[in-house]
Amino acid sequence: KFCYGMNNLEIEKLKIDWKLKTENWKFIKAVNPKTTDDRIEFLVRDTLFKVKLVGSFNVLNALTAIAIAQSQGVSLDVCQKAFEKFKGMPGRMETVIKEPFREI
Repeated sequence: KFCYGMNNLEIEKLKIDWKLKTENWKFIKAVNPKTTDDRIEFLVRDTLFKVKLVGSFNVLNALTAIAIAQSQGVSLDVCQKAFEKFKGMPGRMETVIKEPFREI
């Protein structure tokens, strides 16, 4: 069983809201999430993820994918390499113009 979030309060709230007995659960937490104009970055354990998606909400989307992969025995290293290759979906959160302002 896996649970994910971006901070301890978020994870603790899930435990309380869902009345989870979590002694055998694996928790996947994004540490120091950062957003730039062209990607999100965060740590999971000691692995740095640089994902070519914009928007802080995509940290949770990435954690969802990581949790599913981990539940199937996929290592964080393999997950990291997959995200390095991922270029996003055409037409989804794609920058249309950058000047005079950024339009997505």
